[in-house]
Amino acid sequence: MASWYRTILLIALASLGSGCRGCDGSVEGTAPQVEPGHPIDRCSKALAAIAQLPPEQLSQWPDVYAQGCAGLYKQPRCHAAWLAMTDAAPPERTKAVILACSDEYCPIVNQPPPAICGMDRSTLDAARLTAYWADLHAYILARELGTTPDSGAVEAINRLFVPISIPVERPGDAAQSQPAMVIRISLVGGKVEVTIGQDGGDKKWVIPASPADTDMKDLKQEFVRTAPTPDSRAVIESSGEVPYGAVMKVLESAKEAGYSKIALSVSRL
Repeated sequence: MASWYRTILLIALASLGSGCRGCDGSVEGTAPQVEPGHPIDRCSKALAAIAQLPPEQLSQWPDVYAQGCAGLYKQPRCHAAWLAMTDAAPPERTKAVILACSDEYCPIVNQPPPAICGMDRSTLDAARLTAYWADLHAYILARELGTTPDSGAVEAINRLFVPISIPVERPGDAAQSQPAMVIRISLVGGKVEVTIGQDGGDKKWVIPASPADTDMKDLKQEFVRTAPTPDSRAVIESSGEVPYGAVMKVLESAKEAGYSKIALSVSRL
């Protein structure tokens, strides 16, 4: 597992019990003790299990989180949506959770409402919903943990669900002059689908979820064909369910083929 991801989980584990409602903390200056079976205890164990997932199993983390941490979400429809995550395929399950939780929690926000609460959420796709989810999710966690939105536990857990953008550059690149090629990666039926094109969907390749170098040959040849200049740029957009190792194989193949500037965006949920 990537070190940044493990660090986030360790921060969450270290601070999850702090200030929680219903925890036993009788000794001043110490973290409250969480009884076995308490929702925070179950969520802590789920986070610990996620932290131990090897890269090739990283796509399983949303299911582990949902089953272990659903108890943190007390509103009935939101709680049920988390429990039902394993029954739906991404990105439908992402949208179902965010819609259910926002429908229940937005009306009871006792502070300036997050932007997502004022939107027509039914018209937004999973990617747009995820982009606006963080502020409301922080409020939900703070409310149910009995703490504040800027507490260590809330920030650490919430960071797992925020899409990230990682620029990857090689030194000495020329100024950008060509349109960026869009490479989208998704997990479909246990296989990894890669689409390539300046509109993100011109051509499609299917590779194993744990690809070997030989599995990347045809895809790498296409990267060579589409990276004609020294300043060729690419944007890789991956869903969070795609195994980490497969994403890295695609990124490395693009770099080796001649893409000198690559931006990687991963939607975590």
